[in-house]
Amino acid sequence: MAGARIRTGHLLSFLFTFLQHGAEAALQQRQVLLLYYAEGLNMREIGEKLGVDKSTVSRNIKRGERRLRRCLRSGAESLFHAEKRETKTEK
Repeated sequence: MAGARIRTGHLLSFLFTFLQHGAEAALQQRQVLLLYYAEGLNMREIGEKLGVDKSTVSRNIKRGERRLRRCLRSGAESLFHAEKRETKTEK
């Protein structure tokens, strides 16, 4: 059960880092993802709110989702290796 809490903690940390930090290019991706998923706005509404075309919103959603997937994959790999090291040191 403790392992599940560790995994959840690392996942939340990764998500928080993704949403709070990063390169300037990722700033609009994060903003668009938050408006789309958290606020429930559609692409047209987001475009109007940010003053960009709907296609730009769509592209930023796709790129942001890809970036988030990479972060999660990377975090899962590092978490897996960290847990293996913890298991070895406990024995």
